[in-house]
Amino acid sequence: MNTIEKLDKMLKKASKVSDSQAKDAALLLHELYVEAQDNAKIADYLMRFKPTICLFFFEKAVQSYVQEKITSLHTAICATEGYKKNANHIATTRGFILAAILIRHEAGIARSVLMRTLADAEKDGMFSSAVISNFKKYVVDYCGGMEPIATLGEKVWNESENHDRFIRFMKLVNSSNATTISIANGRSKEPETRSAPPDNDEARLTEGLLKMLSSASKEAAALFQSLSGSNGTISLLQKEITSRDSRIAELSTVVTGRDESITELQQEIAEFQQMLRENEAHISDLSERLKTAMQMDNISQNQELLTLKTNLRNGLKIEYADYLISKDCECNPDTYGALIGSLTRIFKTLRRFGITIE
Repeated sequence: MNTIEKLDKMLKKASKVSDSQAKDAALLLHELYVEAQDNAKIADYLMRFKPTICLFFFEKAVQSYVQEKITSLHTAICATEGYKKNANHIATTRGFILAAILIRHEAGIARSVLMRTLADAEKDGMFSSAVISNFKKYVVDYCGGMEPIATLGEKVWNESENHDRFIRFMKLVNSSNATTISIANGRSKEPETRSAPPDNDEARLTEGLLKMLSSASKEAAALFQSLSGSNGTISLLQKEITSRDSRIAELSTVVTGRDESITELQQEIAEFQQMLRENEAHISDLSERLKTAMQMDNISQNQELLTLKTNLRNGLKIEYADYLISKDCECNPDTYGALIGSLTRIFKTLRRFGITIE
């Protein structure tokens, strides 16, 4: 089953995907992001998967931060039909998640991603409560408070970015919090309260209520800051755990691959050893056959030589007898003729047995 098939199978589960399965889905998406670089396909998956999977995926993708790749993927997300149709929810969910992670990594395009998301979510100069809620949930909580976001306003603004929109949106977020954030320097400050002069009992009661309200406001601000810090710590720990889980999964994959390679090599070695034993046995058999054939050939040659000697001896027996009779006789015309005849018969006998003298 390839990566696309696995993702399609997980996509059918929709919201029933567990956290561990969400991490698996994010890893599969990251494989697709690294290998195929099909941004349109990845963007379609991110729009259809739940935000948890998007969070795991973006954290994995931003770890190996390449500005061009992240920008291209964000552009592909903004081009999907789901993003265009439901900017207040889907756009801010995906855009805010990516912006928050980029802010935490202090990436240069963090503000551009955030401003593109705000531009798409703004309708007639207004931001819905869902947009503000998503911003708090996916950006403020993830970044551990408003300070990392407020510092974005201190940098030089590009022409393509709208500084006024940023200021306007931050004011809306501040107005919905227990404390406000100074956009210029990111410092929090308490809402001002004025006490009425104690002219009568009602004024004194109002003053007391205002003091109680101020004290409660201070406590709420302290609790909010503490909660924001805790959320930031939790987010950081979750990120570290996710990173380690990803690393463990990668190492496990490498180990599994190496184990499979070792098993394959062991099988190949066993096959080679079997072939070597078979070849050695075959060579030994051929050697024995060659030795036997050579022995048989030697025997055959010796037998043929012995037969030839016997035939020559029998064929030249009469000429040899004549030679013994005439060897001590004096040479005369008669013995000369007999000698020539004897020699002629000797050479004929030799030719008959295949011996010729050139």
